[in-house]
Amino acid sequence: MWRKIFRIGVVILVLVASAVVPRACLAQDGTPPADPGDLVSVLEWIASGVGVGFLFSILAEKSAWYEALGKKQKFAILVAGSVGLPVLATALLLNVPANVWTILQPYWRAAISGIYALVGSQVYYRAFVKPQEEKRDAD
Repeated sequence: MWRKIFRIGVVILVLVASAVVPRACLAQDGTPPADPGDLVSVLEWIASGVGVGFLFSILAEKSAWYEALGKKQKFAILVAGSVGLPVLATALLLNVPANVWTILQPYWRAAISGIYALVGSQVYYRAFVKPQEEKRDAD
């Protein structure tokens, strides 16, 4: 019973956080973009340097190939990316005409919507389906 209540609480917490965190976290001053569906805001966030740490945390957490690297190789990738990503984002913001961003915006928003759907399905799977599969396998 408590396990089910905990799972429901986690799902509610994730839903609330997904509505609040993007607005509380992203922009040029180091906070994440208010609207992650806005491509220019995301590039400004990366260009500020703050977004790079976030992107590398995801890389380190979710990439088996990165985890398999030695300390020196990980450090080299971290340094190159920490400098390279903000420079690349700044170069794109300064050199790509505004009408190109307008053309790309609907595709970016569609991609972000797909990512939201993926995250939501993974939360549901891990909270409800996987425990049932583990319980079934244990029986």
